[in-house]
Amino acid sequence: MHDDKPLLLLQQTYAALIASAHGLQAQGDKYVEVLTSRQLMVLTVIARMADEPVTINAVAREMGTTKQSMRQLIAKLETDGIVLLQQNPHDRRAVSLIVTERGRNLLQANGDKNVHFLQHAFDGLTREETERLQELLAKLRRDDGDGQARSALNADAAPDRRTTHDHTAV
Repeated sequence: MHDDKPLLLLQQTYAALIASAHGLQAQGDKYVEVLTSRQLMVLTVIARMADEPVTINAVAREMGTTKQSMRQLIAKLETDGIVLLQQNPHDRRAVSLIVTERGRNLLQANGDKNVHFLQHAFDGLTREETERLQELLAKLRRDDGDGQARSALNADAAPDRRTTHDHTAV
């Protein structure tokens, strides 16, 4: 540990990150219908990646979570008829995730609500502060096995419907 990072500061920062993540997820859940905000984010990632066979592992990497955690989320989405698991034509050991018609309808129904939530959640930050926060969080998540930071909010992989901090669509 570096001398310039006292243990108390690290503990407080870690606790603040965890509390913020849980708080944002709870707030997001109030905005969406049928799904949780986490399920909606997973569904959004699957839909965005749909140009290629989408695997559970790929979605887990994009979301920065474990395969086991993602399998549980996907199992719930499959049970609810929101995604379909189909044998991957390129790899018989893997399954591809496909958004069903019900899933597409839920994405459409919750799209504006999700945008409103995100705008509200980050309203206290300037665009520059939001970008800096994303950079810092990516830096914290930098070690995913191949040295690349993964983020569902990565600007290069952002959903088609993005908004700037001043709430205008880009």
